[in-house]
Amino acid sequence: YVLNKACILTEYGEYTKDVSLLLLAKELHCNLIAENYPLKQFVYNYANNLKALGEFDAAKRMYLISLDLNPNNERAWKNLGSIYFELKLHNKELE
Repeated sequence: YVLNKACILTEYGEYTKDVSLLLLAKELHCNLIAENYPLKQFVYNYANNLKALGEFDAAKRMYLISLDLNPNNERAWKNLGSIYFELKLHNKELE
């Protein structure tokens, strides 16, 4: 339930530009981490949440973890490229 709620809050918060929803989603993701919930189950969604909040360095770390767990995740690769753009790491963006 918490995992789904965090994902929905992230998507809706990003769509509506409602930072309070994004912050609530981040809190839920942090609670999952504190409870040792398997990272594989939510790391990609947490990365999206951090990206929507403009926390690009943290989002980059989460996307890299997500890709370690599933190197075939096309959306994670695309979003990581967007993060590299935001961080002005254009050489990485093209890799």
